[in-house]
Amino acid sequence: MKHLILFLSVFLLIGRAPAQNGISIGAGGGVEYVITDPLQRRAGINPIVNQRYREINNSYGVYSVDSEDPDVDPPEPVNEFMTHDPVDGVYRLTLYGTKLARYRLSILVDAQNKGKAVVLFGMIDSNQVRKLEFEYSSDSAAPFLVRKITISGTLKEDLMNCYKLKLLGNQSVYKEFSNKTAKIERQFGNGDSAKAHDELEKLVKELKKLREETEKHEERRQKPNRFITREAYEILSDDIAILMSSFPRR
Repeated sequence: MKHLILFLSVFLLIGRAPAQNGISIGAGGGVEYVITDPLQRRAGINPIVNQRYREINNSYGVYSVDSEDPDVDPPEPVNEFMTHDPVDGVYRLTLYGTKLARYRLSILVDAQNKGKAVVLFGMIDSNQVRKLEFEYSSDSAAPFLVRKITISGTLKEDLMNCYKLKLLGNQSVYKEFSNKTAKIERQFGNGDSAKAHDELEKLVKELKKLREETEKHEERRQKPNRFITREAYEILSDDIAILMSSFPRR
């Protein structure tokens, strides 16, 4: 009996699959990206300088899905990064816009066979850059958060992208908010974060008011000249919240 128990213990130990660690990133919708690991190794494509990096396991590629309906265009290819040998520490992700588009970014991390995922949406245009970072830990109990790095210019660009994608209307609305974001950018540039915070707080209230007005029109199935879609409202509100937390009032 002792030999049988010993045999079963060895069998279970050998037959048990090793714990898997890994990082998987997928991005589609007008973006290329470069991922930099804690060892400063890079993978991905920087289209601005036309440079491809293969320093992390040669693990960056593109996959696409064909449409089953010949009359329907297939979805855009997805740029994917995968590694099964991640290093603990902070990973930095730089997105490069290749055209005006909505993008979708998914980040999945595995630690000891326990997966955690985040899906982010945004807007970007040619030659625009977005930066994010997250910390990978092989300890499955560690929290997983993705931090979007936002500067005052990001808010201005996202506002412009919303208008170009017809998520914000009309032109007078865009000009009104564009002037406000330009003023905020100047205040941050001059080091006057207190005044910038005041303007951001006003902008939050004005965006919320416009969204509430838009929702009333949506309920009546009306198409007003002044509007902001839920998608645009959430992205701009997120930019403002990050700015206010990243640059404390002085």
